[in-house]
Amino acid sequence: MESLGAGGAERVLVNLVNQMDRTKFSPAIFTLFEKGINAEGLAADVKLISPGLRRFRGMKTVLKRLPKKALYQRYVAPFLTESYDLIVAYMTGVPTFVVAGTDVPKIAWIHGEFFPGRNVKGQKRIYDRYDAVAGVSDYVCETFNRVIRSENRAVTIYNTNDTERIKRLSIEPYSADNDGFQLVSVGCLEKTKGFDRLINVCGKLKADGFRFHLRILGEGPERKNLEEQIADLGLKDQITLMGYCQNPFPVVKSADLFICSSRTEGLSTAVSEAVILGTPVVSTDVSGAREILGENNEYGLVTENSEAGLCHGVKNMLSDKKLLAHYREKASARAAFFDASHTVKQAEQFFLSVAIQS
Repeated sequence: MESLGAGGAERVLVNLVNQMDRTKFSPAIFTLFEKGINAEGLAADVKLISPGLRRFRGMKTVLKRLPKKALYQRYVAPFLTESYDLIVAYMTGVPTFVVAGTDVPKIAWIHGEFFPGRNVKGQKRIYDRYDAVAGVSDYVCETFNRVIRSENRAVTIYNTNDTERIKRLSIEPYSADNDGFQLVSVGCLEKTKGFDRLINVCGKLKADGFRFHLRILGEGPERKNLEEQIADLGLKDQITLMGYCQNPFPVVKSADLFICSSRTEGLSTAVSEAVILGTPVVSTDVSGAREILGENNEYGLVTENSEAGLCHGVKNMLSDKKLLAHYREKASARAAFFDASHTVKQAEQFFLSVAIQS
């Protein structure tokens, strides 16, 4: 990984390695740059290797052009004190470029959908170097297989959530105001998360007379722009940017509605966690949303991936308390989909098959 920073993929990786069978696996995590806040959640017996390399402007462009074996020999090999049977590039970008240079059996893990026209031939050359490719949802794998057309067909390995820990942490004391509907969204404050359009939706909710309070949990480069947008729309009393929260689960559990406004996703960790906590969900139609919430809105409401679609979905939910109650019940039932005993075993079997066949 680049780091174990405050992201969903980072949290999911920690969940996975913590729960792997120690009679079969001895996992280690290598972060090229800083360790990151999620490193605090690693089990004591998981080795963490972090050389603390410095980032620089244009790094990804440079790494794309350098020989991959040279990259691995410079940025990884000197820091390994033992040999490994399998190496996983758990994110696209820098980890994928660097790990491509090792002769050790290797897996590329992808978390987002692929689009035509983004240096497809170059990406294919990279992924052809790997022994296997895993994607976090069926949709992610479908776009990879259709667009990249690598020799390696991506297979779906769903994210690992520590459901018992999530439920345990959610009972910590938390008090929210009771002035109207309590709404929550979680994610890095960046363009892809669509918080700008969620704020616009809140402006329309206010204009239509809805009483509500939205809490956005997360930090990122768009904070200033979002703060200005909230002020311009006169929503300071309705929206709170809470920043990064070490434990977001009490806030999510206490909410009347969780909203995913993302423009793109792989398989939203935040939506998965909301479902585990039994919180009704409205999500834009991004990769993985239907796999979590159902093709026909069985477990939550999937809207058109647009500001108008999101607004329509949120208004529908807030206008019908019976619908909210229905989806609270359905979300609780869907929690079994994220049972770690299944997802961890699936990943373990995949690791063993690649290591043995390579």
